[in-house]
Amino acid sequence: MQDRFAFTASYWGKGAVVCRAIEDQPWPIVEREFGEFETWTQAKFFATCLNEALDIHYAEAEQIITSAFLCTGVALRAMGWGIPPAEKSGARAAHACGTAAFK
Repeated sequence: MQDRFAFTASYWGKGAVVCRAIEDQPWPIVEREFGEFETWTQAKFFATCLNEALDIHYAEAEQIITSAFLCTGVALRAMGWGIPPAEKSGARAAHACGTAAFK
């Protein structure tokens, strides 16, 4: 089964870019082929149009995007970024993101 993905926008310097978010995978990937947008709103509009063209409904896209951003946070926590030592747990990260990559 192919991983589900959706497009979203992210700030990039003083502008914004379109990113591909893959469900249950951290770090949405910048899609440089679409270039840089002056505003986040423009990038988000473009990303939404891409999702619609691929028949990815808004609610489904938001679920995929949220999953990717949550996994990013979990991965950062598993690496110990700003987390008290007692809370570090690679096993918790692996469970939350549906992958054993963080063990």
